[in-house]
Amino acid sequence: KLKVTHSGLPLFIEGLLSGLNYAASFMVLHHLHLILATKQPAMTAATLARLLRSRNRTERLDSMVEFTIRICRSQFAAAMANVSVVFIGAFLFNFFWRLALGHNYLGVREAQDVFETLSPVNSGTVFYAALTGVILWMAAMIGGWMDNWAVYHRLPQAIADHRLGERFGRKRMVRAAGIVSRNMSGWATNISLGFLLGLAPVMGQFLGLPIDVRHVTLSSGMLAFACAGLRGWFSTGWFFWALAGVATMFVLNLAVSFFLSLYTAARAYDLARRELAVLGARLLRRFVQHPLDFILPRKLEEEEKDERKG
Repeated sequence: KLKVTHSGLPLFIEGLLSGLNYAASFMVLHHLHLILATKQPAMTAATLARLLRSRNRTERLDSMVEFTIRICRSQFAAAMANVSVVFIGAFLFNFFWRLALGHNYLGVREAQDVFETLSPVNSGTVFYAALTGVILWMAAMIGGWMDNWAVYHRLPQAIADHRLGERFGRKRMVRAAGIVSRNMSGWATNISLGFLLGLAPVMGQFLGLPIDVRHVTLSSGMLAFACAGLRGWFSTGWFFWALAGVATMFVLNLAVSFFLSLYTAARAYDLARRELAVLGARLLRRFVQHPLDFILPRKLEEEEKDERKG
């Protein structure tokens, strides 16, 4: 992606290649059953909708509070794993690159540019991170729409009954239909997410609008390459500003995509806005009382004690 964006290609070609790079990478993650941090909250609308079907208001709110906390825990774990592996992988890649070619993967000027673009106060990182949350939600909606379209038009059944079965064998066609049925949503989500991330900055440049993306995992890789390209990076203030920017991306990527998923589910079941406000207040109170609950699971005994106090 770095090579594509620094090659001076026409805007459309640059966006197309960046999107293809993202989409192919996300598809590999999908089929290896790996997790891209912050993508999960945007794909929770269906589960939220099931929780909203409960007629008991108190039970519904309790379920949604616990569900939200579990998402925060799993996403924190995913983000820590993503960032750690990306950092280590980028440093190792840069080490072998320098060993083979005699210079770092990023030059000094390029590395300084990365530090500046990741800062939460000297760039548009806050706005771009929130916009990336919107893109994550949009990709999840596209994936859900494609899955519904395939079911409505009976695409798996059409594949299983296709006349190509006479040439390739009916069992193979049935197996192919099962693969499509299980992966249609994932394929659509990952491909659309890749091209949305790749084309958004290009569209911003073409239209003259402040449009860019800041994803916590992808930006961590950029930061690692920048650190590997500069000496004394750990002692500079730019590094800590960039690290604060990555943390800001994590919060905004997760919060915006989850809020939009929650709003989508609420609209589907005509949930009153007042109830959403109550849910927000309960989450805030839980965060003030037990902030570590959003990162680490508590023991069952402690949860039962709090329930008895409540």
